[in-house]
Amino acid sequence: GKAFLFGGGICKSIAAGFASRIPPIGGTAPPPFPYRPIITRVDRQHILNPGNFMYDYLKVQQGLDIADAGGAGDPLTANDNYIDFIPYLPQFQCPGSPWPPDNTTPPRTATCDPRVGPASVNNLPTWDGLPILPMQTEFNSWPTLPPQSISCPYISLGTSIPTSEAEFDTLYLGRCIVQSKRPDAGWPDGKPVWFHVTDHTGAGWELDWCDIPLWYLDRTQLQIAIGKVFGKFGFQKNTNPMTQTGPGEVETDSRDIAGRPIE
Repeated sequence: GKAFLFGGGICKSIAAGFASRIPPIGGTAPPPFPYRPIITRVDRQHILNPGNFMYDYLKVQQGLDIADAGGAGDPLTANDNYIDFIPYLPQFQCPGSPWPPDNTTPPRTATCDPRVGPASVNNLPTWDGLPILPMQTEFNSWPTLPPQSISCPYISLGTSIPTSEAEFDTLYLGRCIVQSKRPDAGWPDGKPVWFHVTDHTGAGWELDWCDIPLWYLDRTQLQIAIGKVFGKFGFQKNTNPMTQTGPGEVETDSRDIAGRPIE
C-alpha cells in the first residue's frame, strides 16, 4: 500500500505505542527526545530497533531529535525556529561549496544551501520541481505567538539504507531563521525533515512522511510539493472542476440559493 504521514506528533505517537509494549520500558507517555538505537541499554529514549515502525518503515535508525534535546545547554531563541525548507535537489547546491561542509563553508542564500550535497542528484529524476517551502505568514497576526517550530523533529544522525531493502529519499532540509554551521545533533538548522521511502523487498509499499504540521507552511508552495508526492504514488490532479468527483465535487444547478434562475 501507500501512505502519507504528516503533521506534528507522528513520531511521538509511534514511540509511545512501541514503548508501552516493550519491557522493561512500559508506560503510556511518549518517550522523551532524543531517540537513539537500542545498543547499550533499553530505556525510554533508546527505542530505535527492529519492530519499531519508525525503524522498519520510516527508516529512522540512528537518531531523531528536536532542538537541543541532547541537553547541550545551549540557549534556544526565536532564531532557532524554521524560516523555510529547501529541496534536496542539485539546483539548490551552493556552487563551489566544499563537501562535506567545513569551516570554509560559505553562508547559505535564499536559493542555495551548502548542506545540499552531491547525492541530491539522485533525487532529480523523481523529485525535480519541488519548490522551496517558506513558513506561512497567514496566522502571524494571531493574538498568541506565531507557530513555533522549535519542537519539530528531524533526523539528526543519518543511516545508510541498503538499496536491496528500500530507497530512502530525503526531500527537504529545514533551515532556521539564523544559519548554524554546527553539525551537532541538537541543532535543527540544515537537518533533514521530509522523506519518501519506497520498498525494495518485494512487499510493494511506499511511505512519505514529514513530522511538521503542514499548516505551518505556505499553502501555495505546499500544494506543489503535495502534488509531487501524489504523483509519485501514481495520482494525477484533475484540474477541471466540472469533471472532479468524490468529496467536494462541483455540482451545477440552474437556480441560486433563493430559487432564482441562474443566467
